Amino acid sequence: MKLAQFKTQDSDKQRLGLAVGDVVCDVAELASAVKAAGGAPASWLLETNATLDVIGRGESALNEIDALFGGSQPRELRGQVAGYSLDKIEFLPATYPSKILAIGRNYVDHAIEGGAAPPEAPLLFNKLPNSLSAHNTPIMLPAISQKVDYEAELAVVIGRRASRVSEAEALK
Repeated sequence: MKLAQFKTQDSDKQRLGLAVGDVVCDVAELASAVKAAGGAPASWLLETNATLDVIGRGESALNEIDALFGGSQPRELRGQVAGYSLDKIEFLPATYPSKILAIGRNYVDHAIEGGAAPPEAPLLFNKLPNSLSAHNTPIMLPAISQKVDYEAELAVVIGRRASRVSEAEALK
């Protein structure tokens, strides 16, 4: 399942989309069509517009979205929901987190390559949520920079409160 936040060319309204082949369907529109055809989608799906709605609900949310396409939905639903072609939408960042914590120079080879010694302890810093880019969005180079530096990035989204989680329980 591929989810995305997007907006259409004719609207600034943020939507939650589900990629289906070469189109993206608005999850809320799809849920409304299922309801109009006599189905019973989860009520939150009728208003959702953000990936954080899904993340906060966990695996059950994915199952509820998947059920929109399940065989239990009425056949009359087919053809009632618009799929937006990729060239007619603008992708938005995957999510808008409340905070982004990062670790600098955590790749030894990259630190050495840049002329710095690897740090003895992690270098923690934060980034603002507006620093996120969306799919196919150009990278804006600040005026004080000379080049874009490559570095692999890994994002971990924690969808619920956690403290002192063991390695064995981490994926839950």
